[in-house]
Amino acid sequence: MILEKHVGLTLESIALQHADLIAGYELQQRIGPWIACLGSGVPGTHPIYTPICEKIARLIGTDLHFPVATGGADGRMLDYNRGAKEAGGCSVGVYCSDLPTEQQANPYCTEQLICRTFPGRQQILLTGAVALVIGPDGGIGTVSEKADKIVHSRIVKLSYPIMVVDYEGHWERFLDWTYENLVCKGLWSPQEHEHVHRVTCPEEAIEKLKKYLLPGLSPQ
Repeated sequence: MILEKHVGLTLESIALQHADLIAGYELQQRIGPWIACLGSGVPGTHPIYTPICEKIARLIGTDLHFPVATGGADGRMLDYNRGAKEAGGCSVGVYCSDLPTEQQANPYCTEQLICRTFPGRQQILLTGAVALVIGPDGGIGTVSEKADKIVHSRIVKLSYPIMVVDYEGHWERFLDWTYENLVCKGLWSPQEHEHVHRVTCPEEAIEKLKKYLLPGLSPQ
């Protein structure tokens, strides 16, 4: 029975999340804001996407000069961290030790933050980001992270750019659905939606991010 095993907030979970957030705050103060790179955490799927994610991370470091932050685990997260590290950039892994798939960070994180709570991990990864890059594939976790960042932008009253790298159409139907069923029906603000950009390659994502993040340029 669900009710027999359900556990809500406890003093222990509150204390653990508080400790996570303090550690996240200290990390952000030390290295500054980052660009969060998101995508599937499933290893070994669609190897064609690996060089794309590695290139995104390299360009974030070399062209934008921002740290790359991921959930620190496998799959696309490992690809991003490897690309950032091999380019000499700051490669951040914010991972949750309570998740069975994330018992240790991938070996390409130059900065590691071990969170004991999933909400703490998500808050640190997303609130520390000045932009999101969503890779060529991802699941429900990636979708929820995108939504969380959009809601966070409402709270702080800033328009954060979100780049969706739709290399082979993985996100096409989802993006069309959100526009047709949310924006067109008045359930999602067009002003927020215009900061979600569908791109087809790493270079296009970086050029659009430059207009948001580099002085003297403005988003179009």
